[in-house]
Amino acid sequence: PGPSSSLSSSPSPALSYEQKRMDALLALVIELPEEAGGCLIDAFYSPSANVEHRTKSLQLLSSGAKELAAQTKGRVILQWSAKLLGQCDKPRHGVDMFGRDTYLLGCLLCTMGNFLEACAGTLDALYLGTATIKLVLSDTVRRSPEIFVRRSALAAAARAISSVPAASVCASVAGDMLPEAGGGRASQSVATAGTPTAREFSSLLVTAKGWFEEVLKGTDADDTCQKLAQGCLNYLQLLIIDALEEHARQLQLEDAGVTIDVPLDLLTQAPGAPKFRVPDCSSNNVMFAPG
Repeated sequence: PGPSSSLSSSPSPALSYEQKRMDALLALVIELPEEAGGCLIDAFYSPSANVEHRTKSLQLLSSGAKELAAQTKGRVILQWSAKLLGQCDKPRHGVDMFGRDTYLLGCLLCTMGNFLEACAGTLDALYLGTATIKLVLSDTVRRSPEIFVRRSALAAAARAISSVPAASVCASVAGDMLPEAGGGRASQSVATAGTPTAREFSSLLVTAKGWFEEVLKGTDADDTCQKLAQGCLNYLQLLIIDALEEHARQLQLEDAGVTIDVPLDLLTQAPGAPKFRVPDCSSNNVMFAPG
């Protein structure tokens, strides 16, 4: 059986050969995700591929991730991510994303955002989100002279923050935030709590928060980047609130007479700032257009 969604941009009585080819490849990715996905990643980094071929490989991986997540096969998406990110900073013949091929770097960041959307609310999103935040925090990415890269980086960061389930990072976020929130003795019991990945993610969020605030202060003159940075802060605020509430439930702090004052002043949305929603990166026009 074919995939439940087509890569075709619009229904047509007679699909073009290229549309049929892409749909057939997507069906293969869904049927044999490890093998076909690995081949697509090899093709993305192939020295003989052109930009169009590389972007189509990423498009197929993004579409495949959505289908696989519905089948609870998120671990395959993690394998794809590891293979994609493990080679992204290595210049080679035909592709140098941290050098001349910044457009492909932006496309890769969009793909990571699509992977995160597919894994949203699962523990897989924590591992994927940690890797994504580490990538976007590199100076080559967040301070790129290319607007498309900076926009894609902030959109991927927003997707990472909004996709990670609060329950998976509640102890680590509480360990970071309770001292500022007046948590008192409760903070001492959670200072080293949480899994290593959760602690790393929480630590990266502290650095990322500084980056978002810098963008809002005007270090990035692009209006879209500033809106994306504000969106990241909004999602971070929600994550902190959810994580602290979840941690309070887990430790039953209410029964012990300990109250938590969430430090909303740290992340309050600027007056008059527009409400933000992570853009849909699944369509070709949004995903691979510098805008």
